[in-house]
Amino acid sequence: MASQLIPTPVGITMRNGRKPHRCPRQRRRLSRSCQVLLKLSATHSWQMFQLFLLNEYRGAEASLSEVLASQRDEETFLGKLWNFYLADRLHLIRCLRHVVANTANPQHPYQSLFHNFMQDVLDKDGTLGESLVNQVMLCTKMAPPTPQSHGPHLPPHGPTTWLAHHLAELREVLATLLVYYGSTSQSPTPETFLKLVQLAQGGGLGGRPEIQEGIRESHAPLVEALDGAHVLLLTLIINADSPISDNKLCDSAWVKKLDPTMAGLGARTPHLAPLLAWAVLQLRASDGGPKGNPRMYNKLAQRAVHGNVFAYLQTALNNTSIQGDELLVRLASSVVYSLMCAAAGCLDLERMGCLSVLNTLAKRCLAQDPPAQLFWAEEGGGAGLLLPQAIEVFPYDVQPLLSLMSALAVANTESCQKVIELLTELPNLSWVLTQSDQRSIQIRGNDCITTAPLQVLPSLTIGADTRGTLISTNPPVVSWHMPTNAWQALLGVMKLLDEEVSGGASIPDQKLMDTVSATLRLLASLLTTLPDHLPAFIHFIQQTIVLLRRISQVSRPPGQLVATLMEFLTEVSTQDPKLVWNELESCPLLPFLAAPHKSGTKKGKVDPFLGYRAGALRALVCGEEAATGKYPILSSYTRLLICGVKDGFSSGSVNGGVVFVAREVTGALLRWCYNSQEERDTVLNLCLALLHHTLEASDIDTSVRDLVVKHLVDSSSAWADSAVSGSWWS
Repeated sequence: MASQLIPTPVGITMRNGRKPHRCPRQRRRLSRSCQVLLKLSATHSWQMFQLFLLNEYRGAEASLSEVLASQRDEETFLGKLWNFYLADRLHLIRCLRHVVANTANPQHPYQSLFHNFMQDVLDKDGTLGESLVNQVMLCTKMAPPTPQSHGPHLPPHGPTTWLAHHLAELREVLATLLVYYGSTSQSPTPETFLKLVQLAQGGGLGGRPEIQEGIRESHAPLVEALDGAHVLLLTLIINADSPISDNKLCDSAWVKKLDPTMAGLGARTPHLAPLLAWAVLQLRASDGGPKGNPRMYNKLAQRAVHGNVFAYLQTALNNTSIQGDELLVRLASSVVYSLMCAAAGCLDLERMGCLSVLNTLAKRCLAQDPPAQLFWAEEGGGAGLLLPQAIEVFPYDVQPLLSLMSALAVANTESCQKVIELLTELPNLSWVLTQSDQRSIQIRGNDCITTAPLQVLPSLTIGADTRGTLISTNPPVVSWHMPTNAWQALLGVMKLLDEEVSGGASIPDQKLMDTVSATLRLLASLLTTLPDHLPAFIHFIQQTIVLLRRISQVSRPPGQLVATLMEFLTEVSTQDPKLVWNELESCPLLPFLAAPHKSGTKKGKVDPFLGYRAGALRALVCGEEAATGKYPILSSYTRLLICGVKDGFSSGSVNGGVVFVAREVTGALLRWCYNSQEERDTVLNLCLALLHHTLEASDIDTSVRDLVVKHLVDSSSAWADSAVSGSWWS
């Protein structure tokens, strides 16, 4: 095969030592064609041709000469060479970023090798950053290929393919710069920053006139990723939260030179982030003194904030090019959170109406190590901005506090431990006043005091002579100044919902259900990071199982609550499946398979599935979820079953669950609608994983395993047709 060829600079030598029958004139013509197409030197283009033969060409040795002798086949061959050349350039840049990213990563097996290579070769004199910036500048001067510039062998798709790779290359170089400056002690000079920020003028890197004509709809994700990497790099270099004395961009001469360029940003939403960072940095540098122009920087900051800069930053963090790289996620989250903290110290973000979007953005950032450490370390930063109001309305409104705590819980074990400690004792408790409550309270203006003990939640009472502050009048909500164990309050809310459902409420209170859902999401995050803390949450686990049983009594069980209850129990069952399944046995909501009753007076086979019932889960999954295309209940329930089956647990509920998936879900999977391809793949993979583990489990009833085999065989043809047509595995 051609992949086994060993090329030499003077020709192509096969394994048997013979060369293909090709005259020197043909070789020169091919060499010239490669040189013109790739716009490389003769030596470099011929080496690229040899690399293509070695790594990419899949034809037979004997057919290579025939391919190169045929003009039509040669055109196809050179088109593949063109694609290989562009992909190889992109691959080399990604390799460089991989080396830079893992130079200081002690968990990487080649960390020492990468470190030495960086010191001795790549960054010997600390000039790698400048070299990469020069590479960016060179890329911006490249023009799209044309038959006039790249010869007649340029394939029809050549310009479109080149533009896609060009945008991807620029993005990769900028991402490498982000990693380099974000994970090393190196920092660019103001001259370098000026070069990079000037690229943001006008339409930005993706809007340059020379490439704008070739931009297609398919290039939009690449342009978005390029803008995101460029913006995050500029924001990192500005470093608005850094000490002013150490920041070269605060030098008066450079401020004067950069001000006009920075003030010109903002025509495009992505460029609002470096504009805000620059304004905040200079506001901190002026600090109310005569230096600088605080009024101008305030206007620039307001322009950025009113242009929805924080909403864009959230979009940038969600970009697939960022989310697909763990280190980029951490760096980008650190850059964004640092800017948030710096902006909060200079601007009245609450008056500007930004707290809602900031809370959402903070949740995204705080799930990473560096922002979480900054949150707990600087009370005047993120903690000082987001915590006070979130604590003030707890537990009347748990969303602001619990959403933050859920993000912090998954950052690292230290942050998770601090979440538990913080919620153990809060300084106040907020709750709504009822008409009966007001008889036990004296209210003067906004000041309140209890004249008798006041029970607000099951097992949670406000003592007499407790003072509070009225924080809302419609409805009346009081923040009571008393130490409060948030865990006790959250458990009380779960019991309150339990009492409401037990009392016969056909539709449980939505606010209570939202509070319980937020509580369980927090608990799932805590157990993900600190699985050893499972015994500490045993009361929540028991109450969750009680609620799941209770909710089956409602005529139409609320699907969102059922999904959250199951999601939490799934996280518990990854640690202790028997704890969950022992308590869920015979739960009316879940499918169940009773053992067949064998009578001695009757002859013949007994139907092993005579005692099967689908429970209320059938209507939720096969009805509501199949209609909406979202399957949180089915996904959580399937994971719950997988944990039980893998642990060797066999019971009526587990067997019934397997029968439900095999009989009522497997055959309908391809007929159901799905909100996204990812949702579809997730559901299929979970169902197949459950059936696979069922066939391997010796503890599952033989009749259940036979049923699984039967339904897998019956469905196999439909799945195969779907896979061949590409409608499933795309």
